[in-house]
Amino acid sequence: MNNIYDVIILAFVDSFNVNGVPQLSLDGCNRQDCSGLGPQIRSCQNNGKTIMLSIGGASGSYKLTSTNYAKQVAKHVWNMFLNGKGEKRPFGNGIVLDGIDFDIEKGAKQANGHWVTLINQLRKLMKADKSKHYYLSGAPQCPFPDEWFGPGPHTAISDADLDFISIQFYNNGCGIQAFFGIQILGGGTFNFGQWSNAVTKANKKMKILLGIPASKLAGRGYQSAQNITKIVRKIKRTANFAGIMMWDAGDAKWNNNYGQQIRRSCLS
Repeated sequence: MNNIYDVIILAFVDSFNVNGVPQLSLDGCNRQDCSGLGPQIRSCQNNGKTIMLSIGGASGSYKLTSTNYAKQVAKHVWNMFLNGKGEKRPFGNGIVLDGIDFDIEKGAKQANGHWVTLINQLRKLMKADKSKHYYLSGAPQCPFPDEWFGPGPHTAISDADLDFISIQFYNNGCGIQAFFGIQILGGGTFNFGQWSNAVTKANKKMKILLGIPASKLAGRGYQSAQNITKIVRKIKRTANFAGIMMWDAGDAKWNNNYGQQIRRSCLS
């Protein structure tokens, strides 16, 4: 069993149909049939891994059009992927994921409040289920505040009950390369401190993960494991720092087992 990763987030649900049913775009699946992944998910969970599913991404169509529609989506997500009943379960019957992640990178700002509704509706369902502990997370980009996730009025970071956020410090001028004074994509400063302070004000229980690209092909601003160690030494005493997120595990594997390098050098 792989001992590199504690949390594995499957990506993505990249659209909803007219009735709010989540549509999968996931390697290893035949559209809505991901039953081949079910035994692997169960094996990972039995070995202590947290397995989540991400909604969103850079492509796809995952708009929320109203509060009622957001509640419909929440019901379908619960029934299909968590501990609900009455709908076809893409990963197979008996496969209950450990949580849902939100990587929202498009849509009208007027819809930001609908994501709050969706997340809090899922939290309500999770709290009513005493059989296991669930997680809700987000993946905002580092320009502050994130256009869709906040923080700010009627945004998920400020108003939704999230456990953690994995901030994407890549593909942006404020990414990890800025820690070393490298200016790309219009330039900027590494703003982890700004994020940390804002999240503390919004929700003291919410944790932050440093999101990094796992290879040069995975995202702009890539840095060596040695350089990531330097960043972690600077931020690790921050009260809400909880670890590192990498996009993605496949790139890390082909990049000389970059995930193992990061775990060994930063988190040991």
